[in-house]
Amino acid sequence: MNRYFIAAAMLAIMVANADAEFYGATYPPNCTDDGCAMLLRHSPPLPQNKEAAQQDPMRQTANALNDLGVRYARGNKVQPSPAEALKQFTIAAGQGSVDAAFNLGIMNATGMGTRRNDRAAAGWFRMAAEQGDAAALDMLGTMYETGRVVPQGYQEALRMYRLAAAKWHRGAQDNIGRLYMAGFAVPADPALAARWQALSKEHDPAKAAYLMGMECCKGTVARRDYLEGVIWLRQAAGKGYIPASYVLALLYQTGEEVPQDLAEAAAWYRQAAQRGHADAQFNLGVMEQEKNPVEAYVWLDLAERQGVPEAAREKDQLTGQMSRGDYYAAQRLRREWMQIKGILPR
Repeated sequence: MNRYFIAAAMLAIMVANADAEFYGATYPPNCTDDGCAMLLRHSPPLPQNKEAAQQDPMRQTANALNDLGVRYARGNKVQPSPAEALKQFTIAAGQGSVDAAFNLGIMNATGMGTRRNDRAAAGWFRMAAEQGDAAALDMLGTMYETGRVVPQGYQEALRMYRLAAAKWHRGAQDNIGRLYMAGFAVPADPALAARWQALSKEHDPAKAAYLMGMECCKGTVARRDYLEGVIWLRQAAGKGYIPASYVLALLYQTGEEVPQDLAEAAAWYRQAAQRGHADAQFNLGVMEQEKNPVEAYVWLDLAERQGVPEAAREKDQLTGQMSRGDYYAAQRLRREWMQIKGILPR
């Protein structure tokens, strides 16, 4: 196994062996009136510019009505009125507010402001889920798992949980772990359950994806699965997590259980190198020596400045092979880089 991959695999694999208890899914949400009101959601703010307001005035109106409904439900600067909250949510959901649809699901599921109506709750949750709402997907998964309103179906519950988990809903990730622990819908797999449980505890989605990817590649807790690991690492790298970009580059460079692709490796190295990852700078410098000695020199120089031991030797060897024009071009490029990064004054 390539030494760079070994170093990367040992760098940050911190997946915990989960020791949490697994609880069964519950529906409806277990809460009192005040507690149920806290489950209701405000709408996220829209971009504060005139163009956005002109493009989507109905959405602005729907969001305002949803927020007014939350205020009535919680008694925030208005007389508490669950019935009025229900009215505002219904109008807002009719105008396309996914948050209002979710809120109506909560109100019907808990009997807040109306008689409890599980069938109506399922309809509202489904409306929100069809618009990609993670919390609604998780709630539908719970309904399928418990067999409330909809026919009990663990496979469909797992499908809903997976859709929600892909959107970084930690409750859904925990629920997947619980299904693997109990052997519902899938063969019982305590190790894989621990994987999902650990993922649900990590608050940073990018870091969580990285840890999951590293665990899949290393197989400390469950069976090794490089293809699954690459999927998770790509998600982490896409969210800007630098170590994930570096590990992807190593995998593609070495062909370690994935097809070797040097162009792909260079692209991931460059992403990490531009964010200051010293080993990525060194590896990219080594890869680019023949094709682009000017860029290679800069990366090796930057890696040397960050203390990578082999960088000085590689840079000296490259310098002896460069033309004078390339050498001076590399010096200019290095100075520009350091000025951009604030290492040298402009």
